Amino acid sequence: MATKNQLTAIECENAAPGESRYALSDGNGLFLNVYPSGTKTWKARLRVAGKLQEHTLGPFPEISVKDARLLLAGLRLKIAHGGNPAEERQAEKDQADGKFSFETLAMDWFHAVHATQVVPAHADRNLSRLNQMVLPFLGKNRPEEITPPMVLEVLRRISGRGHVETAHRVKSLLSLIFRYGISLGRVERDPTRDLTGILPAADVVHHPAILEVSELTGLLRALDGYQGTPIVTAAARLLPLIFCRPGEMLTMRWAEIDPAKAQWIWVAAKTRTQMITPLSRQAMQILAGLKPLTGEGRFVLPSLRAKDKPLSNTAIKGALDSLGYRGRMTSHGWRAVARTHLVETLNYPVDIVEMQLAHNVRDALGRAYNRTTFLDQRREMMQRWADWLDEVRLTPAPASASPADGVDPWAQWSSG
Repeated sequence: MATKNQLTAIECENAAPGESRYALSDGNGLFLNVYPSGTKTWKARLRVAGKLQEHTLGPFPEISVKDARLLLAGLRLKIAHGGNPAEERQAEKDQADGKFSFETLAMDWFHAVHATQVVPAHADRNLSRLNQMVLPFLGKNRPEEITPPMVLEVLRRISGRGHVETAHRVKSLLSLIFRYGISLGRVERDPTRDLTGILPAADVVHHPAILEVSELTGLLRALDGYQGTPIVTAAARLLPLIFCRPGEMLTMRWAEIDPAKAQWIWVAAKTRTQMITPLSRQAMQILAGLKPLTGEGRFVLPSLRAKDKPLSNTAIKGALDSLGYRGRMTSHGWRAVARTHLVETLNYPVDIVEMQLAHNVRDALGRAYNRTTFLDQRREMMQRWADWLDEVRLTPAPASASPADGVDPWAQWSSG
């Protein structure tokens, strides 16, 4: 039985056309329009953010009374969760017509490309830049409507607050998004290309690094005496041995480590190439000590607060700062230390060092080296580097620390 003010199927069927359109109310914002032609159409009138919206639900009898009420309930549920049916319908229409917003293109690029190519922390930073600095001003525009002056206005708003380097980074992000759109045939050109040389030059940021051997001695000894949490302590001591980008080490997964071959297989954040990092005895000892602590999880160096997330780089920075190296040494600085002394002190070829740094290195024909190139030489180099750091530290390693003396941490790990 129908409740008060609700229509029945018989009433809808018997509604005869008049000389002009009229409406039969079902209550709750739902009504049936009856047109002089005999056409009958369900409509819903709802208030969203203080404004009245009218939605066409479909024709009667194809859409029954019951179906119309269900459609109405769906609209109300969407509004209750913060949705805007009119805007969503327009977005769907625009996309079907090939007319979609820059925000749609940007989010498509971010989730389909960017988030899969960089470490999570870097992806999060760029998503925040888009959401805070770009989309509020350009997001609703169609990509083909965005002109160089419109982009420049956004960039000058950023640089005008003194964030010149950030403005350059945002310009690069916008270029990547437009080029993605071009590759899909959705956009014809990249408006950021017309802005070359317009922004003030960004100051080059150098990561502080201690290169003097005498100062390295003090730093390495300080790290030996650091009394932080086991995970942060291990991270601060492991990074000098493998000298990858800090974010790459922090997202190291146990599944990427091959204990039998003593190597770590991972993907470089910038070049998106697969890398192999041979692990020295010293690096293996650190990992073996971590295995009982974090081996059941995904990350080798998990966050102290959330085990399903990697440790933050601020943790390593905090360790260095607490040891008195604020402004003198950064976690990224170990890359400069390794490159300098591997080439200048230990006399390793630049190509081998650059490859281990996960830089793009090409042969005489311009072909990029693959992950296994110079692997034997790099394996020997990584062990020599770890031994050299021990020599610089000027503290003899305990006899029990060397696998050659009968203690193999990887064997202990595997058997454990």
